[in-house]
Amino acid sequence: MIRALTLVLFALGLFQTGLTSVIQSVETVEEAVGEDALLSCQILQSENVMHVTWQKETLDGVTNLATSNNIFGSSVISDFRGKVEVKDGGLHNSFIVIKNVTEEDEGCYLCLFNTNSAGAHTGRTCLRLYELREPVLHVRESKSTDEFVVSCSATGRPAPTVTLNVAQQDFYFSQNNTVLMNTDGTFTVNATAVLAGFHDAGTRVGCAVQVLSCRKEAFVAIPDLKPTPTYGLDEGSGSASRFFIGTWIVGVTCLCTASVLAVLFTRKLRSSPSHRDLGMTEVPQTADADTYKKETLRKLQVAYNDCLRILLKKPRCSSANLRDRIISRHRSGEGYRKISAALKVPMSTVASIIRKWKKFGTTRTLPRAGRLAKLSDRGRRALVREVTKNPKKSL
Repeated sequence: MIRALTLVLFALGLFQTGLTSVIQSVETVEEAVGEDALLSCQILQSENVMHVTWQKETLDGVTNLATSNNIFGSSVISDFRGKVEVKDGGLHNSFIVIKNVTEEDEGCYLCLFNTNSAGAHTGRTCLRLYELREPVLHVRESKSTDEFVVSCSATGRPAPTVTLNVAQQDFYFSQNNTVLMNTDGTFTVNATAVLAGFHDAGTRVGCAVQVLSCRKEAFVAIPDLKPTPTYGLDEGSGSASRFFIGTWIVGVTCLCTASVLAVLFTRKLRSSPSHRDLGMTEVPQTADADTYKKETLRKLQVAYNDCLRILLKKPRCSSANLRDRIISRHRSGEGYRKISAALKVPMSTVASIIRKWKKFGTTRTLPRAGRLAKLSDRGRRALVREVTKNPKKSL
């Protein structure tokens, strides 16, 4: 079987002549990382071959791997047992298999045929490794109407070729590729494209990646366009609706509380010093009735204003959902100005969120050092005013 395969390769011209024009061998053998690589050499002359030696070229010279002869048969050097295997093809056709090839196995190998009449004849063949992982393909809807952003990522060695394609031809298609070198010697190629145009349900986008002779593909269907939100909200409409419902509940609660306080205050006024003895009231002795009424009205106004602020408060522009969308657009290659215009967010906010993501690797709120103060600055100021006006009042 091995001899027949060798003859076929000879016939197809895939072998090269060795250093002495007597040995024929495959010039370059390409194999995937983790697979087994087959190396072969054949002597063309019908000479009496006594001994065959396989060697690997190194920076220090050559290293013996295996030998074969008519007396002792085939043997592998002890350091390479379990890694190198000699296939039985006779002394005129020599084969070795390098198992589970890694980066250390890449390089050139020599096959030496020792004969009685002409001495040693040498052939040379080189092993080239490649690696290609499964592509990752994503399709998401763009902010613009009837547009989709397609991204495909592929990792391999050498750098893979990434090609995006779509079955329907009425799409506007523009592809942008970026290449990153990883610490393990592989390359990651990211391809991004914007698709614009009408499509039928089930239209598929494909991503074809290739390294040397290895090719892999991935497909995904373009999702249906989402209906335009009726209240002017985008993807975060669900969380925004919940936010507004919560604020309205808080606002109504605050208004009801303020109304109850107003009723209690009215009843309090009816029992003020103008109707009862001043010593029997709860009005502080250091303040007269008018001052007390003004202070109480001021507090009610402050509470009312706080309730209105909560009620009318808008969702924060830097919510978790929005921050994630900003980072997603940034990673797909969009600039600050384009992100700001698409999401209607100030460019300074976009820059701040991206800067935080680059520094900490997250956009979430980070924990702060130390315990939070029980009183805010405003609370402390109110406490000081109260103590100043009513020194004898217990807190």
